[in-house]
Amino acid sequence: MRSLALALALTAPLSAVASTYTNPLSARPQHPQSVMITVASRTGQEREVRIGDEQIKLRPLQATNISVPVGTTVLLYSSQSSKLQGVPLLQVAATDNGRVIEVR
Repeated sequence: MRSLALALALTAPLSAVASTYTNPLSARPQHPQSVMITVASRTGQEREVRIGDEQIKLRPLQATNISVPVGTTVLLYSSQSSKLQGVPLLQVAATDNGRVIEVR
């Protein structure tokens, strides 16, 4: 009986400490779900980038900031050139945040 009471007396404080303990691995920073990239047009012609179903026009000689989900592919299109119809620019990774892509 005494050992049971002693075991219960020791277990209660230990379980209280264990419930307040946080795993240091769970405190790691999470990878972003989307990143900001800049697509800079260095040509005199209009271009278009497509991210999934979204179409974004690139004005000649201007930069455009775009929020892109991680894991998607950014495609380049041009109405003036048949060579630029769905050319992959970038497969977006979490490390691409703040990246500048030049389109010539």
